Amino acid sequence: MGTAYSLKAKKVDKEALQTFLDSPGEDADLKALWTAFDKDASGYIEDAELHQIIYHLIWIFWKYATPSKPCPKRDQVQGVVEVICQNVMHEIDVSHRGRISRAEFDVFGEYIMKQWEACRHKVEKKGGRDRTNTNRSFGLIGFKKQ
Repeated sequence: MGTAYSLKAKKVDKEALQTFLDSPGEDADLKALWTAFDKDASGYIEDAELHQIIYHLIWIFWKYATPSKPCPKRDQVQGVVEVICQNVMHEIDVSHRGRISRAEFDVFGEYIMKQWEACRHKVEKKGGRDRTNTNRSFGLIGFKKQ
């Protein structure tokens, strides 16, 4: 039963992110995304929730940039997820509480949209999808390790 719930939750999370990426990114869109990921209704996006968001974003961006290649499994990108989360917290968590408030989440939404646009631009610049080198895929999907 736990596995079925996990698979369903992953699908719902990816759908929430894809819906946000396809939206104009307005306040109502951000609120829907917030609701989807503030799993414990604490009023904050905490570490585990942020890791979920980032992993699902990598998955979505990867599928967009390289649809014929299998998406990496979570353990394969855990290091990348961790670095991205650290960078996000450094930029977004202005209160330095180790979690993202609803107000800070607005900036995170802007960050997500900028990364999505960067991914789309890179794919278009490279002549469309599936013309990428796997070694460059993380750069192509818009996420940069610092």
